[in-house]
Amino acid sequence: MDEHGTRVGDGWEQVIDDMEATADAYREEGYDVVALHPGDVTTADDGSGFDVVVPGEEFERVQAQVGAAALDQTEVFRAANDGVVYVLVVVRDDDVGVAVCCPLYYAPERIGEVREYAAETGQVLTYLRSLSSEEAVAVAFDSPELFFPE
Repeated sequence: MDEHGTRVGDGWEQVIDDMEATADAYREEGYDVVALHPGDVTTADDGSGFDVVVPGEEFERVQAQVGAAALDQTEVFRAANDGVVYVLVVVRDDDVGVAVCCPLYYAPERIGEVREYAAETGQVLTYLRSLSSEEAVAVAFDSPELFFPE
């Protein structure tokens, strides 16, 4: 159980394994890939999406990728297990060959504000940050329905 009361268990290990396999597949296609390994995933304070804490080196690589790429293509893979929803988000820029893989998890009963924000704005935001920095990289997703089970 994480500090927010969400049981992450075996499903989290599976999504990390899936992320690594997805990242390897993109690397084989010639992409420069950043595969993120979150230490914590929470909902953003303003309810606009997810706040994801990643290791400092991964955060620095994402900052560099965002500055050099449009990251305008998105894939979202989702699965539910034992009351937890696991999401693997891949954002990429095919023109410059970069991709970022970000796994997330949440308990459906804890994301009412995120669903409301998504319904009002048509997007979900993900804020990536490191423990040592107040600075964040925000990624907007224009297909919020991909994040939520029916």
